[in-house]
Amino acid sequence: MRTSLASKAAATLRRTHSVVAVATVTPKGPATASIGAADDADFEIGSVSKALTGMLYREAVELGRVTPSTTLGR
Repeated sequence: MRTSLASKAAATLRRTHSVVAVATVTPKGPATASIGAADDADFEIGSVSKALTGMLYREAVELGRVTPSTTLGR
């Protein structure tokens, strides 16, 4: 799966990005691949993290763990 993940990433992103790291999670488990960087290289997560943070916040509100007025320090 790793080879096909890298191939798909290269086909989609190589023209505009020389360094790429991708990950996917399926019922068979997680898979990662990188192009132009070592497998253990550090990357900053881009705008995708904002959406993930928003989804986790919404879930925490729905579960009653926080409220919209909860401060970060709590």
